[in-house]
Amino acid sequence: MGRDADQDCEVDAERERDTNREQDEEAGAFVETGDTCQPVTQLLNPGGMWLAQKQGTAMGASFAPTYANLYMGCWEQEVAWSDDNDSYMDKVVLWVRYIDDLFIMWDGSEQSLLD
Repeated sequence: MGRDADQDCEVDAERERDTNREQDEEAGAFVETGDTCQPVTQLLNPGGMWLAQKQGTAMGASFAPTYANLYMGCWEQEVAWSDDNDSYMDKVVLWVRYIDDLFIMWDGSEQSLLD
């Protein structure tokens, strides 16, 4: 490759890093402020009183899967895959996540899982 091609690759790589950084910041801001975007869902209880949902995301809301994916992705990075938890990673045989459901196969004792 010539010098110009190398410089073009460096510029492209830097542009991609900047784009990824911006997307990470935007996703983090969405997760932090997501509670202000949640719709209020009204529920009818058996006594006939209308109650307003003030916490959580209503099932069936169009943004619920995206919100759950963002939250779980942040949780996996900050909690599950953090360096503080390296001691248990050798016992995780399988880790599968679909939206907010986790399926984990554990090859350790029950006590080591609880620890």
